[in-house]
Amino acid sequence: MASLLKKWDKARADKDYRQKSGNIPLVLKIADHYRYTYPDSSLMYARVALDLSKAQNSVESEKKALNSIAKVYYIKGEYNLSMEASSRVLLLSAGENSNIIVADAINNMGLVLLGQTKYHDAIPEFRKAAQLNQRFKNRSSLAANYINLGICFDETSKPDSALFYLRKAVGFALETSNANMRDMAFNRIGHTYFNAGNYTEAIDYYEEVIKITKNNWERSFANIGLAKVYYQQEQYKAAIRHATTGLYMANKMNVKWDASEASKVLSEAYAKTGDFRNAYYFSRLNKRYDDSLMSEAKEKEINYLNLKRKMAENQQLVRDNKLKNQEIKLNELIFILIGVAALFIVVFIAYIIRSNRKQKLLNLRLNKKNKDIELQKDKIEQQNKELSRLNYTKDQLFYILSHDLRAPLASVQQASELLCDECFSPGEQKIIVEGFYREITSVYNMLNNMLYWAASQQKGIKANRSLIDLSAISHELLDVYEIVARNKGISLINEQKLPVWVNADPDQVKVIIQNLVGNAIKFTNTGGLVRLFFDEDELYYKLHVKDTGVGITEEKIERLFTAVGKSISTYGTNSETGTGLGLVLVKEFTGANGGNLEVRSSHGEGSEFIVSFQKKLDYVLNEDYDHDE
Repeated sequence: MASLLKKWDKARADKDYRQKSGNIPLVLKIADHYRYTYPDSSLMYARVALDLSKAQNSVESEKKALNSIAKVYYIKGEYNLSMEASSRVLLLSAGENSNIIVADAINNMGLVLLGQTKYHDAIPEFRKAAQLNQRFKNRSSLAANYINLGICFDETSKPDSALFYLRKAVGFALETSNANMRDMAFNRIGHTYFNAGNYTEAIDYYEEVIKITKNNWERSFANIGLAKVYYQQEQYKAAIRHATTGLYMANKMNVKWDASEASKVLSEAYAKTGDFRNAYYFSRLNKRYDDSLMSEAKEKEINYLNLKRKMAENQQLVRDNKLKNQEIKLNELIFILIGVAALFIVVFIAYIIRSNRKQKLLNLRLNKKNKDIELQKDKIEQQNKELSRLNYTKDQLFYILSHDLRAPLASVQQASELLCDECFSPGEQKIIVEGFYREITSVYNMLNNMLYWAASQQKGIKANRSLIDLSAISHELLDVYEIVARNKGISLINEQKLPVWVNADPDQVKVIIQNLVGNAIKFTNTGGLVRLFFDEDELYYKLHVKDTGVGITEEKIERLFTAVGKSISTYGTNSETGTGLGLVLVKEFTGANGGNLEVRSSHGEGSEFIVSFQKKLDYVLNEDYDHDE
């Protein structure tokens, strides 16, 4: 309880606490805890929950708060107010299917009837509430319904039926760990045994309640019950002791019925012990309680008339609900008829469809032929596009032959004529010869790439793979390119000294390395650096060709291995020419040898090409690789 009150104080400190939905269950829980010990406090918190529910416009929470209020009024003996709160729950639930909140309200109304000693009227209400709680498997509330049924049968002298329901209530209370229901059931079992004259069993149950309960109401009832049993057994001192305790608890709870019963036992027990002074005192006290109860009894008769009126109103609600349900069933029947009519229409449409099926099959065949024609047309258009692409490639090659090859050959021709005229010194002749070498090497590489590329376009690429030393091939080719690099003032370094054995076609590997090294030198400025180095993983050796050249833009990287000619080829840092075929061949030859190609480059920051070759001979040698770009 201290923890709950602390949470409530914290929640109430929030200026918007009235709009927080989580505060309503918290307040209702506090009201439940106070109900059997401090009913006035319980009523206060239940009213706070009702106020919050209305502020949040939550009908469900409002019904729960009203049920809590009805229970407190019952404990206080204000049956008319209890009935009014329960009736408001049923009014708020009008037109809805019954649920556990409605079951709780019906149980409260039964309690009011029980408090009016209208046991035969109360039994149907408790059974109705039990049926709803069984439907929704609300075992905790079932315990309360069965206790109330047990009380009704006990008060109408049917102990066997009373014990049957009370024991079922104990089972549900234990199953749901509901201590209040357990203690109440034990007390009523003790009362039933007392009425049946079985005092031993009655004492056992009353003493068990006193030992385990934390509920002042049940503790008062158990002590008064023991006082009655001991009085019947002529143990008057024990009767006085328990009746005194019961009277104290009843006054603390302001429960007049229990106080009247306790004062009656005290008056009779003191008379039996010869203490007539106390007997007279408690006799007068009992009379005051009886007079008050008699006055309340007259009010109960008036309240019972109001109760009958409320029950009539509730019966009207029940009838209205039945009419509403009948209306719903009628609507369902109409929907079924509409469904049957719709089914008939569907069957009729199916008949028409079936009668036209042959015609539709013919139409489908005709449509299929038309689609075949369309597919043929699309195929022809695709072939035309491919032919246009090949023609464009052919035009690009003619442009290369007429421009990129003619220019270096013309330069060599002019220089040769001058050499023949012996116009140069030996030093100048050496420079011209080195220029010859550079131009001829460039032309040779162009022609070599073109021949490889032309063959791949016609026959596909075939890789004759074998175990080769990639390091040795790299050194061999770098010796050739050393002169070109030195003439341009570029450092050319091969960092791998030990053999690197891979499964690849040696001729295609040479083309790959030639093109990557040639491009690196071509696009690196004087004073730059071109490095060859290797690394490896579990399956591959990786050849790195890294330069400090001009780099490649992202847009150009995307087209690097697919385009040829003017659209991709650019001049080198010394106006070297190219066709763009080299990198296309690098891509195709790498794939044919079961390898991978990766490019790392940023414009102005150099480029790095990484080619991976397989370490082990995992594939059949000489497998064909058909490349269709």
